[in-house]
Amino acid sequence: MVASNPPKNRTGVLWFSSQMCGLMGALDTIHDPKHLHLEQGVIRKYGRHGDIKCDNILCFQKSGTTNEKILVISDFGLSAFNSDKSRSNIPNGKVPPVPGYRPPECDIEGGTVSRAFDIWTLGCLFLDFVTWFLGGHGYLAEFKRKRKTPFINGAVNDIFFTIKSLEKKKMEEKATYVALVKPEVTEWILTLRQHPNCSPFLHKALDLIEQDMLIVLSTEKKRSLSSKLLDDFEEISRRCQSQKGYVKGKPWGNDELRDARERMAQNITAVEIVPNETALALIRDHNRLPVHSGKSMKSIGPAQYKALERPEK
Repeated sequence: MVASNPPKNRTGVLWFSSQMCGLMGALDTIHDPKHLHLEQGVIRKYGRHGDIKCDNILCFQKSGTTNEKILVISDFGLSAFNSDKSRSNIPNGKVPPVPGYRPPECDIEGGTVSRAFDIWTLGCLFLDFVTWFLGGHGYLAEFKRKRKTPFINGAVNDIFFTIKSLEKKKMEEKATYVALVKPEVTEWILTLRQHPNCSPFLHKALDLIEQDMLIVLSTEKKRSLSSKLLDDFEEISRRCQSQKGYVKGKPWGNDELRDARERMAQNITAVEIVPNETALALIRDHNRLPVHSGKSMKSIGPAQYKALERPEK
């Protein structure tokens, strides 16, 4: 994305939708490599990547074409394939940092590198991808600048979530913390929806990113599985091919923005968490977290993190 300008016209939109679909399909193959399950009696294997970021998406010229490019997930240095009983429950002390795209579970007690970890990081990548497609390098730089805020270590960073102190109802209450997607990220999605070239296709892609991928795990809300997301992206890719109006700009106006802000005000997005030892040490050292005064949901616990990767029945 850094080295090129976004494509224009309908052909460019079709290419863009096919690349989102292709990357989602690649991740689904990693998560559930069906080609390894063909033989009876073979222990079912599942995978995770663990390091999805812009640097690990390579761009190649498509075979048999002169200038069409294809995007490919690379760098499997942190990936793993495991059986049903062993896959991906790694203590969060060993969770790779994935700067910028790191999910909240990196700082939560019991957090693991899981397939859900990959869904968050791909959601971050896709949001950057849509940003680049609509506004090029300048838009990417603006988004990165706008989401730079102080983190629990006191340093300013551009990750997509934040941790706050939960407002105490009584002075003697023990300190409680919440994690939530940065308001700056949510606001940026609204900015993208107002872009003149934001089509029904891109609105739907943003829906999936916001409602199915960039989710702080709670007892009430989980990230979608790669198989479900692949079905969704395949459907919108088909609609891009068959419906010309689906790829034409249809930006949100004041009415849509007002309705969205009203829904946002009613939604509960903050999730109560127990920070891991590393995060708690940073909080104690700096101890000036912003305060969240709204409603919150309960986080999943260590046992539920371990259960995340059990096979779907």
